[in-house]
Parts: sequence; structure tokens; C-alpha cells
Amino acid sequence: MLEYYTKIHLIIDAVIGLAAFIWLTAFVVDRAISRAARLVMGREAYYTLLDEICKKLTSNENLH
Repeated sequence: MLEYYTKIHLIIDAVIGLAAFIWLTAFVVDRAISRAARLVMGREAYYTLLDEICKKLTSNENLH
């Protein structure tokens, strides 16, 4: 019975570890893409684009 609980615990730990790894990888990739976009587009154009995207995502048309 103890072996059964040990296996379940190992599986749960593996799933949590995988989720943390995926989250960290996504965070690092997102930051790298943001930096590359700022270098290519220029800082002002990048933030203008982000502002426009946020406006479109939060407009009332998308909430219905």
C-alpha cells in the first residue's frame, strides 16, 4: 500500500514540476520576444502597438 502512495506522490510531483517548467519557459520566451520586438520596431512603436492591442482586447465589442 505504501508503494502505491509513493507512486502517486511521484506522479503528482512530476506533473507539478512539468507545469512549473512550462510556465518558466513561457515566461522566458515571452521576454525574449518582447526584447526582440523592441529592438526591431523601436521602443515607441512597440509600446504604441501594445496599447492598440490592449484597447482592442478590452473593447466592449469583444465582451459580448
